[in-house]
Amino acid sequence: MPITTPDTRTDRDHEFLERLSRIALNRAQQKSALWQCPILPDAEVPLVLNIPASTWQLRKKSDDAPPLFSIGKRSYVRTAELLAWCERLSFIPRNNMR
Repeated sequence: MPITTPDTRTDRDHEFLERLSRIALNRAQQKSALWQCPILPDAEVPLVLNIPASTWQLRKKSDDAPPLFSIGKRSYVRTAELLAWCERLSFIPRNNMR
């Protein structure tokens, strides 16, 4: 694929870039909304911390995770405890870009 400069982008390129920016905005809004909740579903923690789900699973298995509690069959973590856990680890969530 040839390198395109802003002057040579096609309409399809512009549509693609707009779609990517909408996706990024939606993810940012979703993360922000999740941090505002008093509890987080266990499945949402990797999204909030920007870590792979496998890393979160390993942390839980090695008892290196904040306390989880269950409501029915689902597990949750308190947002305040998750934040305190991150601070104790000196863990700064970041995007895993490869």
